[in-house]
Amino acid sequence: MNSEIRNVSILKTQFVPCKKVLSRFKDDESGATAIEYAMIASGISIVIITAVYSIGSTINTYFGDVQDDYRSTP
Repeated sequence: MNSEIRNVSILKTQFVPCKKVLSRFKDDESGATAIEYAMIASGISIVIITAVYSIGSTINTYFGDVQDDYRSTP
């Protein structure tokens, strides 16, 4: 009987701190905020990459025309 009481006592002392940790983990929203910021940053980077690619091809065409004009002048 004494060992059963000791086992219950050990279980209670281990369960209560574990319950507190799980409760804090459940209520913590800082990870969700970090994920939201990561999603916003990735969306912004996609927009920047698309804009740079678009502008880059336009500038490449422009400089190609300038180069062709330069070569054709005597």
